[in-house]
Amino acid sequence: MTQRSTQQQAQYDRVLAHLQALHEPGFGGPSSIREPHVTRDGRRTVVTADVLDELDGVPRNALHTAEDGRFRQVSATGASARSGRFSPDGHTLAFLADRGERGVFQLHLLVDGRLGEAQAAPPVPGTVEYLHWSPDGRRILLGVAGLGADLSGGQGSGVNRRDADETPSWFPRIDDGAGEQARRSLWLYTPGTGALDRLSAAGLNCWEAGWCGPERVAAITSDGPGEDDWYRADLSLFEPVGSIRKVLGSDVQLALPTGSTDGRWLSVVEAVCSDRWVVAGDLLVVDRTSGAVRRIDVRGTDVSRAGVARRDPARLRRAAAPGLGRGRRRRRTRRDDGGVGDLLDGLGVRREHLPPGRRVHRRRHGVHDPGVLRAAAAARRVRLRR
Repeated sequence: MTQRSTQQQAQYDRVLAHLQALHEPGFGGPSSIREPHVTRDGRRTVVTADVLDELDGVPRNALHTAEDGRFRQVSATGASARSGRFSPDGHTLAFLADRGERGVFQLHLLVDGRLGEAQAAPPVPGTVEYLHWSPDGRRILLGVAGLGADLSGGQGSGVNRRDADETPSWFPRIDDGAGEQARRSLWLYTPGTGALDRLSAAGLNCWEAGWCGPERVAAITSDGPGEDDWYRADLSLFEPVGSIRKVLGSDVQLALPTGSTDGRWLSVVEAVCSDRWVVAGDLLVVDRTSGAVRRIDVRGTDVSRAGVARRDPARLRRAAAPGLGRGRRRRRTRRDDGGVGDLLDGLGVRREHLPPGRRVHRRRHGVHDPGVLRAAAAARRVRLRR
């Protein structure tokens, strides 16, 4: 063995010893906690965590509940599981897992009081990216990406899965764009009957969606499935009769669609964005019946996450970041706010005002964590509710 190879081996051994000392005590345990979801009564919480079993490959995802100050894994070992969501009554936990094929996630349900593991729902053609319970708990909305669909920059770019072949990993591949099989679609699953139905038409691409009342679904849609098509996508509404109508278009990007539990209001975030799933901008609220659109004044911040509070169908929650200096919002005083204050009061939007002259900054923890907003002065802190 040459002197150089001996030195390389010694360096490798030191790095390996460091990583073993760092990670081995936590093998099989949860880390990097995210995606928290809490039952309405506040008694149970489910989170997604990374679990590293050995110093080889990437961590798998697992679901854990927090009980008596301890984490307890609720999903089967070996496969990855994420996006746990309790039903509105708190008795059923829905989540996504790739038990059938690695990287291809399908819906699973775990019902209180039943022995054994979670039961798989009928599979969809593709991989499920997200799920949402309807406000009445009768159905589950599934956002499904066809295999080979483009991933956003926030997801790591590339595609969600390539067909297996025997060529080496370094072999050049031709990217001919997203095909029809790589579209994103919406599906509805009814736990009471086991029925699985496709909601979106075959020629429509649905980037993300959320419930607007128990019967309607708000979605960001485009005709094409390629990542470039998202930059020109619209806010659309799926009606109970099966029709779909365009609610809002924009010269810039739209994201994070959601609606009130009574179905009257829709909200969406509008911003100039570099990547899908990494959004911070203006909060728009749309009246479903009249189509009137209001741009909510959030006092110089940019909204990066928004949702309707479950306890009150008219109350919006938001997470915000400091203003990005786009310079296209008109500053309103509290005396003359163009009627925005009345609209916010009617919606029950939770507002937190900064003291005059105070700046805000954000403590950021990562792409999926909008962090906490604080006043620059240490004596006064401001936190926007998520």
